[in-house]
Amino acid sequence: KKSVIDVALRVDETDGTILFTCKNTMPCSVGKPLPAVQGGIGVENARKRLELLFGPRANMHINNDGEWYNVVIKIPVCYDEVLDN
Repeated sequence: KKSVIDVALRVDETDGTILFTCKNTMPCSVGKPLPAVQGGIGVENARKRLELLFGPRANMHINNDGEWYNVVIKIPVCYDEVLDN
């Protein structure tokens, strides 16, 4: 069975955040969806890195319903100061 992958990146200027979303279909076993399992060490490392970089201003949500695996990451937009010479 072919997989479907949908990736999007959006800047929300109203709350000053970047929203990254990625979802893909899950492989099926004999026509039945796999049980929903929450990620492994890579997911935990990504959560810790987001917390180190952005503190409570960032978040990551993962949803696995057995058919679709969805990841949503929201981080604040950080603008560098521009200096005129």
